[in-house]
Amino acid sequence: IDLADSYPNLTTDEKSALRFIAKGNKTPSIKNIKEALGITDYATRKAVQSLEESQLIRKIGSGPSTAYTLQVDSIEFLTQLQVAMEQLKKQMQ
Repeated sequence: IDLADSYPNLTTDEKSALRFIAKGNKTPSIKNIKEALGITDYATRKAVQSLEESQLIRKIGSGPSTAYTLQVDSIEFLTQLQVAMEQLKKQMQ
């Protein structure tokens, strides 16, 4: 189940950044995201800013120690579960 695919209005870079942040291995910085995705610093910052403005992620800290994490509230979580259930039903048919 892919969280990013439930947001069809996101760009490819935004979806990739959201997937990377959602993995949750650690709280990633702009540099971590940029290196993992292999995109420019500008593209990374633009994607992260858009995700933050859409309230899909939130910023933790400031300056060089700034990192990002998912911003998931209960309503969004329930919506994600509904999307996941629909996808599973389609796969099982």
